Parts: sequence; C-alpha cells; structure tokens
Amino acid sequence: MRILFIAFLLLCSTLSHIAADAKSMQEIWMNMPQHFTPYLNQDLRSKLLLKPDSVSHNSINNLLGGTTTLDSLTTHYMHIQLSKAATLSLLLLPTANSDSIICMVQTYKGDQPESTVSFFTQEWQEIDNQQLWEGKSLQDMQHELLVKPEEMSEARFKQLVTIFAPMLIEVTLSPNDNTATLSPHPMFVTQEDKKDFHAIFLQRKFKWDGKMFKKVIINHFTNKSLGSTK
Repeated sequence: MRILFIAFLLLCSTLSHIAADAKSMQEIWMNMPQHFTPYLNQDLRSKLLLKPDSVSHNSINNLLGGTTTLDSLTTHYMHIQLSKAATLSLLLLPTANSDSIICMVQTYKGDQPESTVSFFTQEWQEIDNQQLWEGKSLQDMQHELLVKPEEMSEARFKQLVTIFAPMLIEVTLSPNDNTATLSPHPMFVTQEDKKDFHAIFLQRKFKWDGKMFKKVIINHFTNKSLGSTK
C-alpha cells in the first residue's frame, strides 16, 4: 500500500507539472515576440482578446490606423486578420515526447497570396522546419503541387514549369483535424496559359502526425482559385 501511495503522489506531481507548463492560446499570443505584429503593442493585443461571447469576432484599431480582427479563438487555434493584406494563424500541434508546439502561418495577400510557416516551442524558441513536411522543407514541396496530365507532352509540361517558376504557396491551417492545405499560385500567368495552369497544379492537404506534416489528400484546383490571376 505504501508503494502504491508513493506512486500515486508521483503521478499527481507529474500531472501537476504538465498542467503548469502547458500554456493557453491567450498566453501564447501575449508572449509572442513583438516583431511578428509590430503594429500591435501589448495593450492592443490584450484588447483583441476581449471578445464577448455573443459575437464571433473582435476588431480593434491598430497602430497604423487600420483594423485588426480576431475572428477565431479556441484552446489550440487562433486566426487574426492583421490588416487587409495580411493574416496570422497559430495552431498548437501535439507531439509524442513533449509539450505541443506552435505552428505559425503568416500570409500576405498581394496580387497572389503567399505564406510563410514557422514552428516554435511554447516559449517561442524557433524549431528547425527544414524536415517537417514529409522530411523536407515547405519550398521543397513545390514539386508535389505539379502533375503532368496524360494528354500533355513532356516538352509542354517542362515549359509550363519554367513559366510558372517561382511559385507562391498559400498555407491554410485547420484546427478541426490538425491539417495544412497547400495551394499553389503562379506569380504571373497569361490568359493563354490559364487552362494549362489548371491542368498541372494541385492543391494538397497534409496532416500532422506528431512529428511532421504528411500528405493525405489530393485535390485539383478549381476555377475559383484563378479569380485574381491576371
């Protein structure tokens, strides 16, 4: 009985430390380094969290005179419209051997959207992300967003790959299933090449497995994705 009691105390102590170390999404947001949101000081960050339960989002005036909107906040996910041209997403991803890590997606929406993806510990120590996409970096995944249709010649396919390089990648996080969807966008595309762009580019979904994102679903691009292409 004494051994069981000691084991029970050790278990309680371990769980207590885990609970104490785990941070809420609000804490993670407030402790995020300032350079990620230079036009939101600590006071404005705090105000952004004051979302009444009766509304779906909260908007504040940022230091540049624009509007910043918190449109989603859960225990493990946060999505913020920083400005008309920029968004920021934070998703806590579970790991097998340690606390959850932070996946941060920053997306700039110019003529075509482009995302950067970074990973951090809950103390905002950056994690090397060169092998977190099926053992590769995000930029190395560009070839995964290309496919040659059977009816297209190899020469035409290679020509299009050259035309559309470099390619921009938009990343969208889903808090429901810990997935990231990669959507390709060419920097420039002519009306003549739109149809072929359609044929060779894919939208792919990757699911977090506790160590890295792994490909799970392939979706052909829809016409809608070309709406802003010129």
